[in-house]
Amino acid sequence: MLGGAGSAAHEVERLVGGRLHDAALARAVEEARPNFRQCTLCGTWVCHQVCWNAQANLCEGCAPKFTEHLDKANRVNYVADVNMSANAYVAAPTAATNTQAAKHLCGECGAEVGAAKFCPECGKPVVQAAPANCPKCGEPSHGGKFCGNCGTKLVG
Repeated sequence: MLGGAGSAAHEVERLVGGRLHDAALARAVEEARPNFRQCTLCGTWVCHQVCWNAQANLCEGCAPKFTEHLDKANRVNYVADVNMSANAYVAAPTAATNTQAAKHLCGECGAEVGAAKFCPECGKPVVQAAPANCPKCGEPSHGGKFCGNCGTKLVG
């Protein structure tokens, strides 16, 4: 019984996927081929009418048509809602006007740790960052544990 089913399946495959099917597929491929190009840089097949940069002989993914993108960008007014008048000047916030202090986060899990030496969420030790300038002499710390100018310990 299984042999008969296998033979029947082979006959159906031969009728549907035989030489006629292969020939029809080959004709369809040849008919569509003029509409596509293969990029020599990335190997992608793209339609030459939209996605092909003929000047660079590459797909637009590898060689975008910058003039098209510039034309689109020139049609958009990016500052339409921005008041550019002289009396519309707003100063950037300074350290004195910034009411929110920088948050100290755990480097392991990202939880807020404040001034704690260990993370309250995962228990890992919190690495304290060095101050930007030495508190004793004022020289830049460059992220070190000790001041390069006076030797003061910067990280506890």
